[in-house]
Amino acid sequence: MKFIFFDSGGPATIEFVASHAASSQASEVFSVAGVSFGAVASSRRVFLNVHWLAVNAASLLSATIGGVAATIHVQANYVAVGYSSAIISAPLATGTSGTVGLTFDAVGGTYTLDGLVSYRVTNLISAVAVDTDSFGANSGGLTLSRSIDVVEDGILISGLLQNSAATGFTVGGFTEDYDSNPSGSLRIVGGSLAVTADETARSISYTRTGGGGSTFDAAMVAASFR
Repeated sequence: MKFIFFDSGGPATIEFVASHAASSQASEVFSVAGVSFGAVASSRRVFLNVHWLAVNAASLLSATIGGVAATIHVQANYVAVGYSSAIISAPLATGTSGTVGLTFDAVGGTYTLDGLVSYRVTNLISAVAVDTDSFGANSGGLTLSRSIDVVEDGILISGLLQNSAATGFTVGGFTEDYDSNPSGSLRIVGGSLAVTADETARSISYTRTGGGGSTFDAAMVAASFR
C-alpha cells in the first residue's frame, strides 16, 4: 500500500515528555493539573496515552488538553475486568504545561487514572490517523502481537494497561518509552516511533517478562499519523 501526502516541509517528530502519577476518585470527571506538554512550537500537537480502571471499563467520552478540545483517536475497553486505554491529542502552540480534563461514562464506583503519558509531536500533515488498532481481552500467551499500517516520515504511538504478576515488558516494532507499576499488579507500558518507510501491517508486540502464569489481561491501543 502506498500512501500519498503533500509535503509538509519535513518529517513529523515525536518526543516522549512525561508520565504522570496515578490517582483515584469517585467522580467520572477528572481535572489533572501540571501535565507537561514539552517545548513550544507553532506546529506542536500534544498526544496523550490515557490508561484507566473503572467498573465495566467506562468509556472516555470527551477530553481537553490545555483548555483545547481533544480528539479521541482510539480506545480499548476490556469490559470483563474494567481496564481501558486511549490515545488522544490536541493542537497546542503555546504553554509548556497545563491542565488535562477527562470525562468518562458515569457508571459509578471508583475511577482510577493509572497513567497519563504525554508526547510532543510536530510537523504532522494531518491529525486524522493513517491507521489505528485496539485490543481489550486476555493476551492468550506471554506475547500480544498486533499490526498497524505506517507512513514514511510519520509517527507511531502505542500504549497498554495490563494486569499480571509481570515484572516488566519488552516491546517490538517501536521504542519503549515507559514501563511502570502504578498500583497492585497493574502495569502501564507504551512507546513511539518516528517512521522511516511506508509499511503495511507493521508488526508491533508486547512481551511480558517475570512473574508466574502465561497470559495477561490487557487494554492496548496504537495509532499512526502523517
